[in-house]
Amino acid sequence: APAPAAAPAPAAAPAPEAASGPAWPMSVASPPAWAGGSADRLVVEVRDDGAGGAAIQPGGGLAGLRDRAEALDGALVLVSPPGGPATVRVEIPMSAA
Repeated sequence: APAPAAAPAPAAAPAPEAASGPAWPMSVASPPAWAGGSADRLVVEVRDDGAGGAAIQPGGGLAGLRDRAEALDGALVLVSPPGGPATVRVEIPMSAA
């Protein structure tokens, strides 16, 4: 599939915050991250190798990431089972970017 067009600043905003780890306590020196998608969808995924158990708490960093994704008609998905790892996936339609 062809690479998606470069995402304008509003769509790209959640990616650096997710990768830098302020949204949840990460345990990894260099978090594995992936960005891609399609012509109509930007997808960013960050995974750590920590203990897991992260949750979206009102007023927390993950809630802020989710709110920004939803403001762009996108979504944030958190998978963080006890024992880890934690994965945050943000999907945003390019039409909203």
